[in-house]
Amino acid sequence: MTVTKLDRFARSTKDALNTIEYLNCKGVPLIVLNMDEDKIDTSTAIGKLMITVLYGIAEFEADMIKERQLEGIEEVKRRCVYKGRLKKHTENHRGLQYALELFHNRASNKLTVKRLKK
Repeated sequence: MTVTKLDRFARSTKDALNTIEYLNCKGVPLIVLNMDEDKIDTSTAIGKLMITVLYGIAEFEADMIKERQLEGIEEVKRRCVYKGRLKKHTENHRGLQYALELFHNRASNKLTVKRLKK
């Protein structure tokens, strides 16, 4: 199995290790394209260790980002300036209404798409 980046292979360390173990049982090697010459052979003990450490660090980093984000949100809520994410489109948005009307009438074509992009 080939993946472009190791962090795109699995959501968690546990998931990665379980999937790698399953692949190894089936005789399927894991190739990570962005690892260049530092290939990791997941069928060896050192390869398993490297994958575990890399995924552990990646999971830790993701958790830290979430933690800092929540701390930031709590801080702005404390200062009463938190407004949440801005809404891109509301039900009253003209472009959205027009797009839905075209969709329901099955009236879309290339010209319509160009007009909607503007």
